[in-house]
Amino acid sequence: MSGVPQPADGSDQVTSVRPQATGPDSCVGRDAPGAPSVRSTALVAFLFAGQGAQYPGMGAGLVEASPAAAAVFAAADAACPGTHERCLTASTEELALTRVTQPTVLAVSLACARLLEEAGISPAAVAGFSLGEVGALALAGAYDDQTAFELIAERSRLMDNAARATSGGMRAVLGKTPAQLQTLIEESGLSHLEMVNFNAPTQIVVAGPHTDLAVLGDYLKERGVRSIPLAVSGAFHSSAMRRAADEFARVLARTAFAPARIPVCANVSGKRYPLSADSKTGVLSQFDEALAKTLLARQIASPVQWVRTLKRLYESGITHFIEVGPGTVLTGLTRKTLPEAWSRSVQTAEGARAVAEELAEANQQKTLPPVMLREVAASSQSSDLDPATDARNTGGRVHCVPPIHVIPASEPGSRTQHSVPDPLCSENDKREEQHA
Repeated sequence: MSGVPQPADGSDQVTSVRPQATGPDSCVGRDAPGAPSVRSTALVAFLFAGQGAQYPGMGAGLVEASPAAAAVFAAADAACPGTHERCLTASTEELALTRVTQPTVLAVSLACARLLEEAGISPAAVAGFSLGEVGALALAGAYDDQTAFELIAERSRLMDNAARATSGGMRAVLGKTPAQLQTLIEESGLSHLEMVNFNAPTQIVVAGPHTDLAVLGDYLKERGVRSIPLAVSGAFHSSAMRRAADEFARVLARTAFAPARIPVCANVSGKRYPLSADSKTGVLSQFDEALAKTLLARQIASPVQWVRTLKRLYESGITHFIEVGPGTVLTGLTRKTLPEAWSRSVQTAEGARAVAEELAEANQQKTLPPVMLREVAASSQSSDLDPATDARNTGGRVHCVPPIHVIPASEPGSRTQHSVPDPLCSENDKREEQHA
């Protein structure tokens, strides 16, 4: 959940982007000597919405708009019966129930992502806020959609059970950095409260017992600090969820993970999931299935490092962020954390077409920067991230190929296959108020 003001409605323009990082800590490196200039769109990341973004009627028209979106809802209904109907007809109160929220938000988010792919937009990386990470892994190919919904059914059940057993809550604090807020918490005598969601540089969510959160709210108000109690059923992403995390780990132990076709940033660390393979050779360059499952299980009882995630993506070359799923929560957080980046939200079929057309027009008018073939030393592998997934190893150098392209909706079937480099090759280590 995030206690943040509602962002402005799509008022920003396509922006010019800063130079990409170079050197051993980045996969983009320096321009290869004599490499040709290639005109392309900037790197795009899909961001999957989290709990709190839901609203009655979300996802309307998605099934009719696309067979791929319809297949997502079919998978959702098979694992979590009634998901599609609840998206369309459930009340605000019913959608707020954890066991209902998580499957419905995941279904709308995955359907929107599939629509964007059909429109010709291929992400260079993905991330998801809390439950959204399950969808991000599915889009990346770590498992199929059916498995994603089976996992979210278990995840929501376990988190709901833990919430009922612990009687906790969450409170968003605005206008303070983590260090400043930690000092205030300690001065209040409530040091057992936990900072659990780092949503934006000065927007942080605290979790703990309801009574103590109310005391903290009064303490902050006396000092002119704004805070907002969140309408949630538990102290999510805190130590109160440890049992749920342990039980979810056992569920994941029975689930097979495959190599991801695109990088996924983990909530727990802001680093890439260790699920990489070279898409041309199939060689597993850094595939640790056990660690990947640990990251996904730990996420339930660990802080969401969303600021770190966004900054990692940006520092690794991502300049365009598209939120997929209901609401505009993550779009607002992106603008607050990375004001120079381009960000949009897609929650309808019309929205997907509009974003695709905007990117295609910007590319055609050359308002997006050229992308050069770049090189990095083949030996510059970091401890947590891989060299470019779709790179050509030539003479001990890895040449990253042009990143992505956008095909206008008016040119169906004209997509050219371009390899997508790994942008996470780096060692740089009222809905928004309800987001978790």
